[in-house]
Amino acid sequence: MEPEEGRPRGSSLGKEGILGLCLAGDEVVEEDTDLKIHPSGRCALQLAAAYGIVLLFLPGAAVALAHFPTLAARIDSARAAPANADAEGSPAAMSVSDSGGTKKTQASSSPTDSDGTKKAPSPASDSDGTKKTQPPPAGSGGEKKTAAAPSMRLSQGGAPPAVLAEQEREEKREEEIARARADMGQRPSDPEPLGRLVDQLIQGHRGAEAVEAAKGFVSQNLSVAGGYLHLGRALFWSGDYPVALLQFQRATSLDPKDSNAQSWQCRVQAAMGDNTAAIAGLRRLLDQSPNDLTAASSLAYLLDEVKESAEAAKMWEKVAALREAKKLKNDAATLHFLVSRDLSRKPTSVTGLPAAGATVPLLTSHSVPGVMVRLNQKLDRLLLIDLSAQETTLTAETSHELGLQEYGGPSTFPNDAAGGLPAASVLDSLQIGADIAALRVPVSINPRLKYPDPQVGGLLGRRFLSEFLLTIDYPERKAIFAPRSAKPIEGAQLYLNTAVLVDARLGDQNAGKWVVDTSTYTPGPVSILWVQDNLGITSSSPGITPLFFRSYLFYFTMPQIDIAGVTWRNYPATAVDLRSLSEDISTELTGVLPNSLMIDTRATFDLSHLRMRLQRTRDQSYRSMRKVRPAPAQPPQPAKPEAPSSPAQPAPPGPPQPQSPPRGH
Repeated sequence: MEPEEGRPRGSSLGKEGILGLCLAGDEVVEEDTDLKIHPSGRCALQLAAAYGIVLLFLPGAAVALAHFPTLAARIDSARAAPANADAEGSPAAMSVSDSGGTKKTQASSSPTDSDGTKKAPSPASDSDGTKKTQPPPAGSGGEKKTAAAPSMRLSQGGAPPAVLAEQEREEKREEEIARARADMGQRPSDPEPLGRLVDQLIQGHRGAEAVEAAKGFVSQNLSVAGGYLHLGRALFWSGDYPVALLQFQRATSLDPKDSNAQSWQCRVQAAMGDNTAAIAGLRRLLDQSPNDLTAASSLAYLLDEVKESAEAAKMWEKVAALREAKKLKNDAATLHFLVSRDLSRKPTSVTGLPAAGATVPLLTSHSVPGVMVRLNQKLDRLLLIDLSAQETTLTAETSHELGLQEYGGPSTFPNDAAGGLPAASVLDSLQIGADIAALRVPVSINPRLKYPDPQVGGLLGRRFLSEFLLTIDYPERKAIFAPRSAKPIEGAQLYLNTAVLVDARLGDQNAGKWVVDTSTYTPGPVSILWVQDNLGITSSSPGITPLFFRSYLFYFTMPQIDIAGVTWRNYPATAVDLRSLSEDISTELTGVLPNSLMIDTRATFDLSHLRMRLQRTRDQSYRSMRKVRPAPAQPPQPAKPEAPSSPAQPAPPGPPQPQSPPRGH
């Protein structure tokens, strides 16, 4: 069950797809959750709803795997008229589009302000508004993306209107691709047609073709910086970050004044955890263009990430002034400035942490792990462990009970069911167990985040969790908070491209980038595009359970996936449309590593070095039967222990309750 959400005063919530960036649209998106994400996984998205900071990238933030429009072009009905197209009640495929009905351009779209109308200058454009190619800010489409409603109406040709609309867009895209290829033939040394071709291929989720086209251009034009820029973009989309970084470095060496290549280079460096290099690059960008709002915002976020609060405060102050000069909303920048200035006087610190770490019971709320904490030495609450969230976030009710001094807000209004305004504060202390106390902890306060159980007070975000070496032992139902190591732990490399990403494999085959998300409880989400292209499983394959509900396409049995040295075989999975999220972060996503897979593991997260170590500590309990069907609706039941070894199903009706999972089988 999703949390009850009221609309904050003076705010608008548009389609971001991923956390606290450019917000757009004038309507609240409600009842459109597509993947079953715990309320905590959407908190930062909702918190930023009233704001609109334009960012080049956000290296740490909250991924909200929700509001995914349903797939159209690549499902069976989009390739050919479905066999049951004339059957009464057959669902129509849906499409991803901006409000104008056209697909969002990947690396050439410019950011849009939170009112959905006014676009803010950024390195994506020259001072005269000429569009450049550069990494777009997540959620920068400006307009809310919506999925076409299921329609039983058939056109004269027999296909649902949504399918025909998607086919028309595909035809227009093919025309643009053909035009770009023809222009490349006429101007073989000009990177501009290559840029258009890469844009169109990425929009069509044809990353391999984009890479090959760019490689061909570069091989014939070794001294043209633009070729390396576009090759890097195509590789970044395909998830090959290390090689993409080499291309951007080559582009900047050939053309040191190319701000687009510099921007991309900073983005990849931050995604790979090299914040020092990314910060240095953003400073160089600001030296070239002091009023570059996008670079200033991104630098401010990175300075917060590395806990350089004094310099971050100055940069946020500059961001607020730039936005004010451009007549843009600056509420979020002002909040960040106030919190960073507060922390610059006395930063966050951790006391009482034993060298061997401290172990506390692991509790769950709707399969999402959490721990009991004491806030300001006066209020005990369950805070969920959410790798999807950048900030530690409290509900407005928790803030009110604590009597916090809020920046912004107020997060609650007396006798106002609609809720309050987003706010921020600094906790005096956050105690975990009997020994550990974090002092001066910055928190966001989200009036839209509401849990049915008042015992759940919010979540612990990545910025707080990076203070520790965190181990979540699912089978033993315990969490271990240990001192973070000076060097990276042995384990899989993580990437921070808005979402936390990890590489996956299917045997000896590269299976692309997967989102690591402890707030997801959909059964094994996997991209429908990857499922069709690599497994040959479609909506008409035997043994699957069709869904056609928003971004859900069907349930199927995933034969195998290998992540961080752990292999899962024959487990229940859900084919979903991940196109929107992929477009938001400019990287094609293959799937999500959720709690339903990690329940048999001991997962250690070294977030300060972007490393993850998984150890299987019991036999795989999450296995598929012939068909995996949604759980039937049941009336709310009293809380009782959840078995972490039980297959996770889409959220049933009734409020989730915090509870301690029993031991494994």
